[in-house]
Amino acid sequence: MPPSSQPILGLDTATHTASAALVMPDGQLLAEGTLDTSRRGDDLLVLLDDLCRRAGLSPSELGAVAVGGGPGSFTGLRIGMATAKGVAFAAGCPLWISSSLAAMAAEAAATVAAAVTVAAAATDAGDASDASDASDAPLILPLLDARRGEVYCGFHSAAAGTPALGPERVMAPEMLASAVAELQGAGSPPRRLWCCGDALEAHPEGLAPWAARWLSCARTPSGLWVARLALAGARHDDLTAGRPAYLRPAEAEVKYPDGVPGARRTSALTQAPPSRAATSGD
Repeated sequence: MPPSSQPILGLDTATHTASAALVMPDGQLLAEGTLDTSRRGDDLLVLLDDLCRRAGLSPSELGAVAVGGGPGSFTGLRIGMATAKGVAFAAGCPLWISSSLAAMAAEAAATVAAAVTVAAAATDAGDASDASDASDAPLILPLLDARRGEVYCGFHSAAAGTPALGPERVMAPEMLASAVAELQGAGSPPRRLWCCGDALEAHPEGLAPWAARWLSCARTPSGLWVARLALAGARHDDLTAGRPAYLRPAEAEVKYPDGVPGARRTSALTQAPPSRAATSGD
């Protein structure tokens, strides 16, 4: 296939619901599927093979692999990144890394824009340019459960391109109000706000003030929207050194900052010398 018509594989494993999709460069969906990795994490490659079969193509025909870089489940992100790198290496194509939260925001913004368009048509109120006006566009807050009593949160505008309005953060749900107030700015009229993600189910009390503004879409990151986001340019390319955005240290790193007691440590004195095959250049 010519490069301009090669499909893109979109993949996200930031939550227990892994999502994958095959997308054409114009954003057209060819095939998609999900997998509960809490039960069948080893079936991720089976899911990808199934998508290729349904789309009638081989992995070698991929033009790029787009993977959600988090934040999210540490184990899930590692599995997703390793899988995406392996597929990209095998296909000889680029690896694109996009934010999982930004992909959720893009899906939510598209849903909001579609609703505004329908409402405008129903009331004969003219066009729906309000949905893409950067100065008045609603705020989109994708939130994922981060465990430990916290949530991962992104701050985006629903304007064209769903630009980020600040860095992604991990925080207690009760801190969301102050974060939004800081984002809105003193003296500014409050902008409309929409939330999405699985955090409301995990933190119903802490996020209760936002429940009425919660969208039913974008509960978890979608491989389709990871691919579309990457195709729009919101990505970085790094096949060799790409790594997820964890936003915070792992629990073991917090509990054992100097290393797990009793864990074996390697050093220059204990490492085995390289084999002749490894040093011969063959």
